[in-house]
Amino acid sequence: MNMNYKILGGTLLASTLLLGACGGNTDTTKKDEAKTEQKEVKKDSGALKLGETKKIDKTTFTVKEVKVTDERNEFNDVKAEKVITVFSTVKSENDEDYVAGQEAAVYVNGKKADEYALGSDKSETLSKGRTADVSQSFAVPKDAKEIEIEIKPLFSVGNEKALYKATIK
Repeated sequence: MNMNYKILGGTLLASTLLLGACGGNTDTTKKDEAKTEQKEVKKDSGALKLGETKKIDKTTFTVKEVKVTDERNEFNDVKAEKVITVFSTVKSENDEDYVAGQEAAVYVNGKKADEYALGSDKSETLSKGRTADVSQSFAVPKDAKEIEIEIKPLFSVGNEKALYKATIK
């Protein structure tokens, strides 16, 4: 009988510790969420304006302008209501040749826009110390006004990005 009390006591102790450990995670999660919100605010306030330059690793980016275009690609699977083209200048200080013109991603209301290849899009291969003007197009909703453009070097393993905010018509 004494053995049963030891087993029962051990089970109660283990249950208490287990429940206590589970209950502590709630506060940690709330603290993590608060930290995440603060980080997002900091990122938001660091947005660049068109024409401003950002160097990431050995590549320098300048988004010069964003234009709405009437050009369409009849062979593209994406059905575009509105197409915008992002025009950038890229300078490479990479030791290897660098392919510029495919680094951008566009977001409308936090949702990533589809890339939309046009014949007028321009990519360039740059050797060290060279600069090129490039362009990349995206399909956006017809009512899109405010966009965010994220740019980072192709094949970059880091998380550093240049964030631009722009208004389109």
